[in-house]
Amino acid sequence: GIQNILITDLTNSNPEELKVRQLETVTGILQGKGLTDYASLTPSVASNISQKLEARVFINGSIKQSGSVVRLNSQLIDSKTEETFKSFQIDGTSEKILSIVDSLSAMVKNFLVISKLANKVSPEIQQFVSSNSPEAYRYFIYGENAFRNTDPAAVQLFSQAIALDSNFYYAAIRLLEVYWDWGFFEEGKKWCRRVYEKKDQMPMQLKLWAEVLYASFFKTPYERIKYLNKLLEIDDQSPYDYFRIGFAYVQ
Repeated sequence: GIQNILITDLTNSNPEELKVRQLETVTGILQGKGLTDYASLTPSVASNISQKLEARVFINGSIKQSGSVVRLNSQLIDSKTEETFKSFQIDGTSEKILSIVDSLSAMVKNFLVISKLANKVSPEIQQFVSSNSPEAYRYFIYGENAFRNTDPAAVQLFSQAIALDSNFYYAAIRLLEVYWDWGFFEEGKKWCRRVYEKKDQMPMQLKLWAEVLYASFFKTPYERIKYLNKLLEIDDQSPYDYFRIGFAYVQ
């Protein structure tokens, strides 16, 4: 049942993002190899089958029960290396088994779709982009494209990404940069206060970027330069940070 639900949910994704082998295809190969018991499906055999299906990833898992508590585990495994690169675990009760299967399926689907979408983001910023919402991630990518093309739609697109995922901190940082770069200072100040209140929840580099932007809107270029230098201490190969610090010195 879990296998069927996963296949159905993943198949409903955009076919440009995920391609999923159907149950009949998988079952046919298993039967051809004389495998009728999934418990006997070793990672090596599963990897071999996945490569025959030209699938880069296969999903394996287990069901455990203790009293009324049911635990579902799922692993995403690279078909070539047989290495697990992502695991999921969810607990529930046997009475709500369909609900926890749906939740597990959503977690797997979102991770896979976002992993595919990440390929559309430039490498230098990919490490900062974090969201559990594929829709938010899509709007972020649209916003990035608009920002690069100086399209005013960038404001709305980044705002939509944040509306879909309020913890999408990098989208908020990029929205502030749009306001700053394009001279929307009053609106930028409002957003900057909101983002700055959450800085302690951010990873170190994003926290420093929040400080840079707060200094941009409310302090002087000297404070801006101070925090940009801290970013360079973390990564002294970032051309983006050198450009920003040069601009601050010009100011």
